[in-house]
Amino acid sequence: GDQMDLVFQDMDLVPLLLQENYLNHRPRIAGDETQRLMCIAKAADAFSSGDIVNTRVRRYQNWALMPFATALGSVMPAAYVRGQREPFNLYPGEPNFPRFTAWLGNNSTANKQKRVLGELHTLMVAGGGCTADRASVRQSYLPALRRVLTLPLKSFGQDAIEGVIQTMHQYCISREELDNLLDITKFKSKAEWAEDPMKDIPTATKSAFTRSFNKSGMRARTNLMVEDQAFAKGKRKRAAPEATELVEGDPEFGEEKVKLEADEKEEEIDPAALKEQLRRRQGMSFEEREPAGKGKGKGKAKAAPGKAGTAKGRSKGRGK
Repeated sequence: GDQMDLVFQDMDLVPLLLQENYLNHRPRIAGDETQRLMCIAKAADAFSSGDIVNTRVRRYQNWALMPFATALGSVMPAAYVRGQREPFNLYPGEPNFPRFTAWLGNNSTANKQKRVLGELHTLMVAGGGCTADRASVRQSYLPALRRVLTLPLKSFGQDAIEGVIQTMHQYCISREELDNLLDITKFKSKAEWAEDPMKDIPTATKSAFTRSFNKSGMRARTNLMVEDQAFAKGKRKRAAPEATELVEGDPEFGEEKVKLEADEKEEEIDPAALKEQLRRRQGMSFEEREPAGKGKGKGKAKAAPGKAGTAKGRSKGRGK
């Protein structure tokens, strides 16, 4: 009863603390290493059963099972592994004190990486770079892009910037998304293959790469794949031309017919219009930005010549 009262002080945190530290304890009821492993296995089974009951409590709001979940997930594992605590001796001077649960931080990192992966998958699929699902993008595309977008900069320096930018445009990856790609494909390892690929690239090359990508004048563009029907109907009503009927033999009938035929031929052979039509069908792509010098309200206003002359005249008049 007292142990269950202690667990109920924080029902969500106490089982996590026990799961983080139960392997460091040598059970009193274990006479040798074999019996110790058996106690650890029984404690792990109790943790698993407690998680199952706790999930049922949360999902179906069956709060009457809370004492049972507490007994399975906290009291029973503590009874199996009760004993002296000892470190793993993984490195010299390893401290021998209880650790705070690492699950909270790992869960937050996992949720962030899932969100970033979803954004990358949406960009790549909507831009036409790939047609795979999210798992295939993470397992096949991103590891390959990690090498394709960084190794040329490391091997050839600034000469490879143009090719890397073209590949990024093909998969609709911006400069910020490249950093996210490198973040979700890294591993917690000290091996050479797990090192940051941007570490060995000179700072001058990385700065030139960022400037070149910004100067390319490309920005992400998105389209609505499904148009609002109410808005579309209203737009069609507003844009509807006046009803005019041309009768064959009318002088305007021949001119209108020739104009329509010319427009149809021009649309059929115009590659620019075809390219623009294909671009608009994409859900997301890169398009050129407007030049920075163009636009309204930019530039310094010049003083009116009449006012300037008046000011000069006043100054001269005062001086006399």
